[in-house]
Amino acid sequence: MESFGTRLRQLRQERQEILGDVAKLLGVSISTYASYEGVREPSYERLQVLAQHYNVTTDYLLGLSKHRQP
Repeated sequence: MESFGTRLRQLRQERQEILGDVAKLLGVSISTYASYEGVREPSYERLQVLAQHYNVTTDYLLGLSKHRQP
């Protein structure tokens, strides 16, 4: 299964967003957001914001499901 960071990067690229766009949405620095696309995972609250923004489930983002929608 793909990692959280890989899925997050794919979703961002599909929307043609830059790192700064999503960092601003989450209220974090660009370097903090970049680490989410690497090895770090966001807080539960930020995970929910990302799932809503990309219209996917948190399970999909976390790599627990291969289905974007329930």
